[in-house]
Amino acid sequence: MRVSSRTSVAFSASDPPLATFRKIAHIIGNISTHFCRFQICNAGFLVPPAQRGHGIGTVLARSYLHYGPRLGYEASVFNLVYVNNVASVKLWEALNFTKAGRIPRAGRLRTADGTGEEYVDAWVFYRRFDPVAV
Repeated sequence: MRVSSRTSVAFSASDPPLATFRKIAHIIGNISTHFCRFQICNAGFLVPPAQRGHGIGTVLARSYLHYGPRLGYEASVFNLVYVNNVASVKLWEALNFTKAGRIPRAGRLRTADGTGEEYVDAWVFYRRFDPVAV
């Protein structure tokens, strides 16, 4: 993804969001961190449908991997990545997250064709952050 001069990036070392990418007046991606237990954090990633497929999720994820340990976290867990969220599953696998478990029937989601709902399993992903040089 190329970030143009019309795109701004804001990072926060305290409250969410950790990073927000804005293009003109539209948010094109967002990371918000959530303190879990002592050294482990969790985050939420949002890329609007119209902005998907341009590498924004990858930029957000790499920013998260960079800033997470600098904020004092040692590891990350994503505890509800639905198996049908192919883009997220591929992203976390590509960034060396480990599938720590599978939750059967984790959520009741709309079917792909939008005509009904179905139960969908979810993955739990885990990764220790790379150490930060002091």
